[in-house]
Amino acid sequence: MLQLIQTSLARFGFTCWCPDLRDTPYSLYNTACWTIAVHTFKQALVGHTYEVLALNLRYTSDTMLILHMYDHFVHHVQSKRFLKEQKNPGSVSLTEEHTLAKAREKFAKAHNLPQRYVKIFGNAKVTSDDEWDGTLGVHVIKRLPFRSEAANTFIRRLDTYWKDTTIMECGQWRQRNRHWPSEPRDSVCCRLPLDLPIDYFDSAFYNHLLPGLRKKITEERLAFPADPSDILKVPSFPAEALSDMDLLRRYGTIVLARYCIPDDAVEEIELDNEGEEDDLDDDDDDRMGDGLNVVEEEEDIIEQCQAFAHLVNSNLV
Repeated sequence: MLQLIQTSLARFGFTCWCPDLRDTPYSLYNTACWTIAVHTFKQALVGHTYEVLALNLRYTSDTMLILHMYDHFVHHVQSKRFLKEQKNPGSVSLTEEHTLAKAREKFAKAHNLPQRYVKIFGNAKVTSDDEWDGTLGVHVIKRLPFRSEAANTFIRRLDTYWKDTTIMECGQWRQRNRHWPSEPRDSVCCRLPLDLPIDYFDSAFYNHLLPGLRKKITEERLAFPADPSDILKVPSFPAEALSDMDLLRRYGTIVLARYCIPDDAVEEIELDNEGEEDDLDDDDDDRMGDGLNVVEEEEDIIEQCQAFAHLVNSNLV
């Protein structure tokens, strides 16, 4: 099939197939691209190249239908992406990152993973970018320099479970194949995500930031156990069975010792918590029904912040 495609390109004097999205779909050049695509696509259908997709071969000879499909995908869908990228460079990649983050978030929710995991994917900037590698035939993942080994391990393992589970449930994997190389290259993305657990960030990277920025990018909580190998560990998933508070109590001393947390951040946590407790006392009598759940959640957050501050102070002593 590849030889047929190469022969078809050579007949028109092309070294690669690349429609001109800046020109009309019916220019001579784009018409040649259409001819090559439709001819080779129909031959691939007859040769059962796409058999794994379970296509309906009844429409193989319907050239007008294939033409409409081609025009829609190339000169509508891809053309819109091209124009969007022209106006705002990087916007297409950002959209793909948002889509990937939402898909991961949906999988985590559907399989009852801890809320601390789900919250991570609420921020699209936690997703690594990737680029196509023609040699390997997959998209190679680039490393985010600010992300910790625990966060990398978590996302790689989650992706493995996600792919395997989807294939077992649906019979096929529709997402792009993404490969983590043995020696990953750093991503060009340098914008830091905000309001994430402190152990999402690499401790060496975090400790070299200005104190104000350290406060801005992190929340007073943990997401992962101290040893990355314990993340999503079969068969009982012990770390995922812990509540946020239990996770902090068990691993907080070890994990927080790796981070140089600004002193004023700890004092601010304690002062803010005192104010929140006063507000809760004033409003408790007015809350009913679902409001009680909100109070309990806020109290859990306050308790967790206090425990976080206590562990930080213990490490400073």
